[in-house]
Amino acid sequence: PLPSPLLCTRHTFLAVLILASKFLQDRCYSSRAWAKLSGLTPREVGRCERALGEALEWRLWVGKGMSLGDTLTEVCPE
Repeated sequence: PLPSPLLCTRHTFLAVLILASKFLQDRCYSSRAWAKLSGLTPREVGRCERALGEALEWRLWVGKGMSLGDTLTEVCPE
């Protein structure tokens, strides 16, 4: 198995941008467009997105009683 793309801060940041974009906008860029922007392959872009989504259990909404710091601590414990 390949190592998690979340081990690379660049890949993690890309995944955050993709998921935030999809969460906030009705129309979003394709994996091919993100690949062109990032220099990765569309398949690797998908891996990054899925890895972060799964790490967050696809909970992208931060509501009352939960802060972003709490979510990040769950994903990246010290």
